[in-house]
Amino acid sequence: MTAVTRLIMLIAALGCVLALDACATGSPASRAACLPSPLHIDPLRVEAGRTVTVSSPAFACRGGYSAGHRYTLILGQVGRSAPVRLGVFTVSRDGAFRAVARIPRGASPGQSYVIVRGSPFDHCTGTNGVSGSCAGYDATVYVLRRT
Repeated sequence: MTAVTRLIMLIAALGCVLALDACATGSPASRAACLPSPLHIDPLRVEAGRTVTVSSPAFACRGGYSAGHRYTLILGQVGRSAPVRLGVFTVSRDGAFRAVARIPRGASPGQSYVIVRGSPFDHCTGTNGVSGSCAGYDATVYVLRRT
C-alpha cells in the first residue's frame, strides 16, 4: 500500500468518524453532515476491458436519499490519462448501492481510482460557506494490461 493510498484512507476514515459523531446528535444540521459508508471494489486488480463491482452498505448514521438518487462513477487514472465516465447508477434510499462497471479496454495500466459523484462528499464547504476541500468518495483499483 503506497503512502498516498494510506493518506487517502486515513482522511476518509477520519471524515467518517467525524460524520458518525455528528449524526449521533440527530439535529437537522448534523444529519446533513452524515456521509456514506466506505466503498468496496471487487476485484481490486482488474484487466482492462473487464468489469468491477463497486458497492457500499447503507449509511452508518441516519442519512439517506430521496427515491431515485444516482451516483456517477468515474475512473481516474492520475497522471496517465483523462478521467473516464463509467456510468450512472441508482442508489437505495438508505445509501446502499451496488454497481457493475466495465473498465474501458483502453484504460492505462496502473493504480487508478473509482470516483463517485453525487454523494455528500461533493458538498464540502470551508469558512464562510465558501467551497472547501474534501476527502472525496473514491476507492483504489489496479488496472492490469489486457492479455
